[in-house]
Amino acid sequence: MLGLVRGTLDGTPLDKDFPRYGAVATTAVADSVSDKIGLNAYATEGWAISNRGWLATLTFSTLHSIELSTVNASGKRINASATDKKVFVELKAPLNINPNLMDLAWVEQTLENGDVIRINLVETGEDTGIFRAALKPTPGKKTRLSYGYWGFRKETVLNWN
Repeated sequence: MLGLVRGTLDGTPLDKDFPRYGAVATTAVADSVSDKIGLNAYATEGWAISNRGWLATLTFSTLHSIELSTVNASGKRINASATDKKVFVELKAPLNINPNLMDLAWVEQTLENGDVIRINLVETGEDTGIFRAALKPTPGKKTRLSYGYWGFRKETVLNWN
């Protein structure tokens, strides 16, 4: 029934349900002399019980904006490269914590034997939200890179010629 309704449901008790010291149960509005919690307070906010709505917003709101790719020296996306060429892993993600600094991030590289190593990335400039690091070539092999886990995982593969 609430399919298209936006907001939170609040099931917390009101002030009238739990009278406090100095408050009178029949008083609908708290007075500034006896009420030590707040003037005209009547109930808590919905997120005081559960912050699931807020966490879901944080989790899913930027999911579509995350991109992981391999690029050449000029910044063009590629999926194959010769081992003598400069190649970078590039991550666009909402990880720009401080707009006045170049922030850090990391992606995982899965090797053919199953080992996983982290590749540290540095933001390309202040407040860009784009992180980059050079890749080491692995002749004749694939470089499999990923960011995130489970259903949020972004992945790309680079073939070395």
